[in-house]
Amino acid sequence: VGAGSDHSYLLGADQGTIYGPARPHYHQSPNITFLPSSENPCMGEIVREAIRRQKDYASCATASKVPIMECRGGCGSQCCQPIRSKRRKYVFQCTDGSSFVEEVERHLECGCRACS
Repeated sequence: VGAGSDHSYLLGADQGTIYGPARPHYHQSPNITFLPSSENPCMGEIVREAIRRQKDYASCATASKVPIMECRGGCGSQCCQPIRSKRRKYVFQCTDGSSFVEEVERHLECGCRACS
């Protein structure tokens, strides 16, 4: 898919495989969606970073970098956002030598939903 292309491509339900030229307008069926080539589909991107918290006068962070899913991409008139998540406990270490455990919500899947 070249930059500046006015073609649409067929996006399969199998992890975003592009199958070739499709009609240049939106069309949805149970398993496939036609997307304009200029709009990236909504998907999650995993980044690894420390989660930070402030506790009184101490700065705290997770002991190691943790996987965080960021939702990115287009959804037409809707918003690309987390649609499934779970809570997980992480150990935070602070600059004053203390530590604590906190439950943090982790996003597992992204999708298109009405914007809030």
